Amino acid sequence: MRFLSTLSLILMLCVGAFAQKPVDRKIENDPAAKTLLDKVSAKYQSYTSLEVNFKLSIVSKVDDLNESMDGNVFLKGQKYRVNTGDIEIICDNVKRWMILKGEKEVQVNFYEPDANNIESPSQLFTIYKNNYYYTMDGTESLDGKTMTRVKLIPMDAKDSPYTNIYLLIDGEDVIRKARIVGKDGVEYNWQIVTFAPNAKIEDSKFSFVPSQYPGYHIEDLTAD
Repeated sequence: MRFLSTLSLILMLCVGAFAQKPVDRKIENDPAAKTLLDKVSAKYQSYTSLEVNFKLSIVSKVDDLNESMDGNVFLKGQKYRVNTGDIEIICDNVKRWMILKGEKEVQVNFYEPDANNIESPSQLFTIYKNNYYYTMDGTESLDGKTMTRVKLIPMDAKDSPYTNIYLLIDGEDVIRKARIVGKDGVEYNWQIVTFAPNAKIEDSKFSFVPSQYPGYHIEDLTAD
């Protein structure tokens, strides 16, 4: 639940909309990691849209938490729609609607991404460009295939809610899994199950239609 509200779900679109933050330490970036991440970013930005089915697991030894869920996400430009069954998030790049189906409630906020929190799935493709150091971190097997692992380290260790972010990248320069380690001891694992670039997605997919949610209480925090 915490990951979904922070991500505004994943689990993996707000490209390049990060403010610069103070740097409290200096780590040398790995040129090989930059080359790979640049390829990943360029490939993502070449897509007109993206549809992804994913698996998300949330684990915390502190809270004895181990949850998993399936979901899908539609990305188009800086708009996105995420659905995990119990929670649905719609963003038109101006407002963000978080639909809590169990509570029959809709929370409406302005979409205001910042540099420290992952507010949209697409940020995983570009987050390295600001406020993170990066380094190659070996390889890891995923579904029988060897993936390259890249480690992202927050420049501003005090303000970042994350300790590290690990990206598993396949031979076609696509992120297949992200592991996000939070300072609070919670670890989020987001894995792509299916990946469909340039899918035909109508703009209406990113609009909230109240009539589709009868009986829901709508809490609009954008109203004057």
